[in-house]
Amino acid sequence: MKSATLSLALGAALLAGAAQAATNRPDGYSTICKSDESCSVSQATNVAFGAAGQFVYKVLNGSFICNIDTFGSDPIPSKTVKECSIPADGSGGGDDSAGPGGVNLTASAGNGQVSLSWSAASNASSYQVYRDTDSDPSGRTRIATLGAGSLGYTATGLSNGTPYWFWIKSTDSSGNSANSNAASATPSGSAVSLGGSAGDGQVSLSWSNPGTGSSYQIYQDTDTNPSGRTRIATLAAGVQSYTATGLNNGTPYWFWVKYTDASGASANSNAFGATPVGSAAPVDPDATVVNSASALLSAIASASAGDTIYLRGGTYSFSDPIDLDQSGTAANPITLSKYPTDSARPVLNFSAMSESGSNRGIELRGSYWTIYGIDVEHAGDNGMHITGSYNTVEFASFSRNADTGLQLDSGASHNLIKNVDSYFNADASLENADGFAAKLGVGDGNRFVGCRAWNNLDDGYDGYLRGADNVTTTYENSWAIRNGYQENGSASGGDGNGFKTGGSDDKTLKHHAVFINTIAAGNAVDGFDHNSNRGNITIYNSVGYANGRNFGFGNTNAANSLTIKNSLSMNGGASDSLNASSTNISHNGWQDGHSVNGGDFQSTDIDELLAPRKADGSLPDVQFFHLVNGSDLIDAGTNVGQPYSGSAPDIGAFEAQ
Repeated sequence: MKSATLSLALGAALLAGAAQAATNRPDGYSTICKSDESCSVSQATNVAFGAAGQFVYKVLNGSFICNIDTFGSDPIPSKTVKECSIPADGSGGGDDSAGPGGVNLTASAGNGQVSLSWSAASNASSYQVYRDTDSDPSGRTRIATLGAGSLGYTATGLSNGTPYWFWIKSTDSSGNSANSNAASATPSGSAVSLGGSAGDGQVSLSWSNPGTGSSYQIYQDTDTNPSGRTRIATLAAGVQSYTATGLNNGTPYWFWVKYTDASGASANSNAFGATPVGSAAPVDPDATVVNSASALLSAIASASAGDTIYLRGGTYSFSDPIDLDQSGTAANPITLSKYPTDSARPVLNFSAMSESGSNRGIELRGSYWTIYGIDVEHAGDNGMHITGSYNTVEFASFSRNADTGLQLDSGASHNLIKNVDSYFNADASLENADGFAAKLGVGDGNRFVGCRAWNNLDDGYDGYLRGADNVTTTYENSWAIRNGYQENGSASGGDGNGFKTGGSDDKTLKHHAVFINTIAAGNAVDGFDHNSNRGNITIYNSVGYANGRNFGFGNTNAANSLTIKNSLSMNGGASDSLNASSTNISHNGWQDGHSVNGGDFQSTDIDELLAPRKADGSLPDVQFFHLVNGSDLIDAGTNVGQPYSGSAPDIGAFEAQ
């Protein structure tokens, strides 16, 4: 009898222990480790941490420690021993491809908080709210579980100025789940709270009224650092919404509203982030997709107006030039592009070529082509030689070619070269390779926007004419860096100018040149060079820094006119020369009593200009020659028709924020 009683007591204790153990993990979960032990999961898994029926959850992948530091909070402080557990079915906590339909999540920041709202998911029985301080969901923390009727939640206790990302996980009655998009917002103590939502190629913004009668300036960037942001709109007082359009689907964007606060000072809203998502797939379903050199040449040979050719990432070797002779139309260009979702870029390698004037990498004789996301290297002459018109070359690079990286010639007109890099181009004589050239017989209306040329043996940008006359080339937001130096930093035998505006054999030809927000830094000879150009040269909001001479416009074979406004010259190796038959030079850093020095700028480090481009191909954010607060160069310029903030434009290439 004593034995039976003992057996019953032991059985009851075991049952109680089993029940207690079960409460240390959620239903359907299995324990993998306990407090302060090392655990590991092989996929993104929704791990539970807790005891006695109280849990917090976090999506983890790989090794972690089962403790409060990992999960961010203690679900039950009264229990010293807690367990980490995972879904017993090995699912990782829900399959995004099964279960209820996903929801569209939007986030709006406030003071120490972010308000969330989302669309209803079909068949959802509950919603789980997740938060993190980056866009990677693998480390996110679940902060709330809500019923099926809840379509909003406010996350409180957040740090102002810190970006947060949020997700909604909708779960149906069978346990299947789906995740929303990630929505980002940055809480702020600002009187203006900015929020919005993403659409197809656009982001809709709205903000609160600070009650100061202020107008609003809208800024945009592709990262959270405001130093490189771009002003996209100025709106009147009383307007509290704006839609930014023409955006790239899949690219994260951040926005700010700049306004005047109650004290009369400029202030900024919180930063608001959103990623436009298209209703259609980002890949053209009718495109020709190629992954070999022979397939590329075949696709090009058969291309006609409206066709798209996608080239997969990887290196493709060629020994002969690639000829692009067909033409598209304005409405239906021919497109040659990297495959949109590939992280690796296609590289066209011509190292099998000998150095020869006929051994160009790409010969673009056709018109209305769009070439995007392709790198060209080691051609026996130009990396790309363009004689057609109305073409766009974007987010490409040209390096280590035996002559100019990209050259426009023989009537090439109205071409757009956008966000392109050209560097380390060098011929055997160590003197003849430029970064870019609109030269010799070039036509009218070509533009370089957001381009960089560095360590090319001759010039960064060369406008020398032979055959053409009275043509105009425009350079916007483009940089020339350390040209006239070899890849190893040694001096070359080339001319070594940053921007060579023109010149000709008989010194009579006119190459009109317009420079807007351009930078010439560290070039061996002139930053901005006359070279007997007889045309009209206009330079707005540009910087010459640490060149052999920053501005070189001489009296001999003088330019017809020289206009320089809102520009800077600092630390040149020789005195500037600013001559022309007619000059209009005002509101520059060397005038009006300004004394420009390094203390005016956040940085003068030229290496910043060589940082990697952003994901969309635009120039990197830099501190180089951004004005510090209190500089007398702020609002010291004159209106030249470009956007500015404050009472007048700033002097230099960057408006103070």
